[in-house]
Amino acid sequence: MAPEGKTVAIVSYYTKNGEFWINLRRSDRHRYRAVKSQFQERVLSELDKRLGGIKDKVEEMDFATPASVLRYTNNWKGSAQGWLPGNNFFKLHHIGFYLPGLKDFFYSSHWSQPGGGLPVAAKQGRDVAKEICKKYKHTFKTSL
Repeated sequence: MAPEGKTVAIVSYYTKNGEFWINLRRSDRHRYRAVKSQFQERVLSELDKRLGGIKDKVEEMDFATPASVLRYTNNWKGSAQGWLPGNNFFKLHHIGFYLPGLKDFFYSSHWSQPGGGLPVAAKQGRDVAKEICKKYKHTFKTSL
């Protein structure tokens, strides 16, 4: 994700105020961008306090709000993750690759495993490719 000699850092935050960001973007893009910028600067300042000396070394920053997630994925209320299991968090809730009555159809999405989101979608895509290879007796190979 980063060229040689550079580093990528990812900071995640969770909010129950997704509609704030979504509504702000819809109603006032200029203010939305200003609030995003203020939030980024505050996060960077807090990181600089804890880690010391990084603020002046940051070359690029991006900040995905729930409005960003909604725009790109149409997830419910801009949720970065699709869903979580109910009361029994440790029970396996994986949805299979096959759906009844559909021949040669393989199901793969971020909705097919708890947590959801892009990492789950990527893993599900890989797993379904492996399943297709197995079904058609091909060797599943990966490379970097």
